[in-house]
Amino acid sequence: TNRRDRHPSDIDEIDRMSHQSETENQTQVSPLHQQDTAGREKKHTRQMELGLIPSDMKQRHVVYHSFGSLAEELIQVEELPDFIQPPSPYHVVVKVSACTITMADCILRKGFDFNITDPVALPVVPGREFVGSIVTRGEKAHTFQIGDRVAGIIRTGATARFLAIHQGHVESVPSGLDVSQAACVVSSYVPAYQILKCVATYNVVFSMAEKKVLVVGALDGIAHSIIELTRKAKAIVFATCPEARHSYVKSKLCVTPLPER
Repeated sequence: TNRRDRHPSDIDEIDRMSHQSETENQTQVSPLHQQDTAGREKKHTRQMELGLIPSDMKQRHVVYHSFGSLAEELIQVEELPDFIQPPSPYHVVVKVSACTITMADCILRKGFDFNITDPVALPVVPGREFVGSIVTRGEKAHTFQIGDRVAGIIRTGATARFLAIHQGHVESVPSGLDVSQAACVVSSYVPAYQILKCVATYNVVFSMAEKKVLVVGALDGIAHSIIELTRKAKAIVFATCPEARHSYVKSKLCVTPLPER
């Protein structure tokens, strides 16, 4: 909307907020940093009502307010009126580019939560693995820069336009990697790599070439990843699995199957 098309009271409000914004910018790094006052939140809401904040900066997420089996009857898309802000000085806010829906999300949607001491409460925003770009950060979150591409995993909340997460819980994503591919490796290849890296850390000179590796439970996602990484490192790999799946493990994963017991 052009300035001359706005109501005079709106123009006065815009001028007042613009002057206030300039004054605040002199004392803080970014206007998106966490603010504890209710007045700051009210100002953001008023700015969005006047169209001063781009619509793609508003929080939008997929959510369900009750548990059940049929996702199409539960899932809703909601748009919230405010920015999502870093909840602590060490948090970053990520604009999500891609995320996954896993079996864990489907189980949780039906009301089953394996964390019995701290179960997820309704409403729930599903989604665990995600890839996106940092749009703002807390005042002590210096590990990453604004605009850096990162990937991470959270308990819930990835099916959103923005999410907040501690800077220590995300990792950099190479610029040439497709975001959808990156999101799919967060909970499989990343833990597999970390497991192998722990082994290598305790060896001054470490090579997996011709080393014998035993993977327990070859049909697990992380186990699949370990098998692929160790084979790429020229290791001799053995993996346990049910006898009915021995032919699959031998032909598709190219490792020697062993009985589970």
